[in-house]
Formats: sequence, structure tokens, C-alpha cells
Amino acid sequence: MIVKNEAHTLAKCLDSAASLVDEIVIVDTGSTDRTKAIARQYTRRIYDFSWIDDFAAARNVSFSHARMDYILWLDADDQLSADAQDKLRHIKRTLPGEVDSVAMDYHLSFDRWGNPTASCRRNRLVKRSNRDLWIGAVHEYLELGPHARILISDIAISHVKNKPLTDRNLLIYNQLIDRGVALPPRDMLLYGNELLLNGHYEQAVEYYLRLLDDERALPEEKISACGQLALCAHYRGDLKSQMRYLLRSFAHGLPNAETCCRIGNLFFDEQRWELAAYWFMTALGLEKPVHAWGIVCPPYATWIPHLQLAICMGKLGMIERAYGHNEQARAYLPEDSAILHNKRLLEGLLQPRHLSP
Repeated sequence: MIVKNEAHTLAKCLDSAASLVDEIVIVDTGSTDRTKAIARQYTRRIYDFSWIDDFAAARNVSFSHARMDYILWLDADDQLSADAQDKLRHIKRTLPGEVDSVAMDYHLSFDRWGNPTASCRRNRLVKRSNRDLWIGAVHEYLELGPHARILISDIAISHVKNKPLTDRNLLIYNQLIDRGVALPPRDMLLYGNELLLNGHYEQAVEYYLRLLDDERALPEEKISACGQLALCAHYRGDLKSQMRYLLRSFAHGLPNAETCCRIGNLFFDEQRWELAAYWFMTALGLEKPVHAWGIVCPPYATWIPHLQLAICMGKLGMIERAYGHNEQARAYLPEDSAILHNKRLLEGLLQPRHLSP
């Protein structure tokens, strides 16, 4: 682990992982709170590293101190549920020695009932011989190479972030650009995201458009850039550009549920119910990504299109179909007040004999 001023989260993270590992290595990059005192309750192997605005450098130093055959890396605001702990224990007992990495889901955000609303996949349990492969001063990643043997697991690590948004990552990118570092497509996208998060929409648009013109960019990076361009247009109140960028994403790959729902919402806001319903139905009909590494937002493939279809069908006078979609949404969010309100309203419109028992 690399840490700095994580006193508010570190204990919960280590409590969820300590029984699973044979050693705990913590690299502190300049804490001024009780982080190191808390860390000493779990390990003596605490090392200082002078922060140089380079996350990959700190990660590689932390890996260099590891002694076991495999390294599990975590952030201080990550936690493993009881289910994830059991699955990781099983992996630890049964993992074939030829595996270079075990990939795990990373749940990035949650709704108020604890359901993940955004997730991605990361290489989490890595063979120690793959040390020094962290790349990227910010939004760092492990470069394992095209021939790495990766085991895709169903283990999920939860990111329980409660820190306020800062411009730390944005400032690191700005320093790189000031030094004349040319950003590769991945970092163009991530820099654009940092600009967007900090309200610099025009600059974000500039970098997303650069990415779209870059032949090195991967299709999924271009699809993400189109989605972010549409989001910038949304914040600027530019409806036409929202639609244009969402549709442009189809030039780079198959539609995904999020894009279809966002197009549906544009028609929904215009009360063009049939067109809106078409796009929400399309979102539901898409094959769900199984091995996607990029960020996936499950609500766009589950309750969001069903809830919107319940309203669309109701507006079109298709009350039974509206009720059915609302019930599908309720299966995902049984306590949601809007869905329960719809249920009462639609039951009042339907004859009792038409209702499911």
C-alpha cells in the first residue's frame, strides 16, 4: 500500500485484509496525521518515501519491499467484504503458480442501498516477479504485457471514498504538460476527466477532441471520450451537441447501455415517448459486458431503462406494459420511493384481474 493522511480509513481497510495476507507493506508518502501510528498496529514494515508527484514511482517502491510470491495491492479507502475475503482465501489456496495476475472487480461507487453504480476491473493479485511495472504519474496502472496469464475472478473490492474532491491529479497533469510531456491517449482521456471534474469544460473538450483525432487511441477510449464530450455539452446546456457526440460513439464500437439510456433521456426530456422507449428497450436488449476492463455502470443496463420505460409506456397509454417495467425496476430497487409511487399509481389504473398476484 501507499498512503498519505489516511487515518480515517486505514484501519477499516487493514481489518478487512489483514487475515488474508502473510505480510503487510506500507509506504508512507508524507503523512502528518495518525496514519503511521495506525499502520504500526498491523505491521512493522512501514517505509517512508518522499513524494515526487508520481504515483507509479511510489507503487513500484512499495512492490520492491514485498517478499511473498504474490502481491495484493490496495488503497487505504478500499475494503473487502466477507464474501470477497472468502473468495480470496480460496484463490490463495488454489492459485496455479503459472498465473501472473488475478483480476478483480473494483466497485467505485454505490447507491444508498449499497448496490454498485460504477465498477471496473483491475489486476490486483500480482506475481512478485512483475515488480517495477507500474506506469503513470497519475491514474497509474500495471503493465503486464500481452502474454501475461491473467485469471479473471469474481472477487470485488469496494472503494469506500469519503474524501472531498481535490485538484491534486489535475495539478500533476498540469506539471507534466508544463514540462513538455506529450500525453498518450489514455492520459488525454484521464486529463480531460480531471478538467471536467474541476469545471474546466472548454479545456476538457479540447483534450477529448485531440484523443478522437489520435490514431493510437483504442476504440473504448474514443467511446469514453464521446460520452464525456456529451457530458460537457450537457453542462453547457447544448442539447444538439449532446446528441451528436453520443451518436458519434457508434463509429468506434457497438452501442453500450449507458449511451443508449442517455440518448433515450434526451428524447424523454422532449416528451418524445416512442423514440425514448426505443432507446431504453435497446439498452435492455444489449449483451451485458462480461470481461470489460473499463468503467461500467450497472444501473444503465438494469433499473434505469425499466423505470424510464414505465413512464414512457404510461404516457403512451400502455398501462400493463408500464406496470411490468416498473415491477422489473422494483426487483432491483425494492425500496425506491419513486418506483413505489409508480406502483401505487399504476395499480390504481389497472383492473385488479390484470395485476400479478
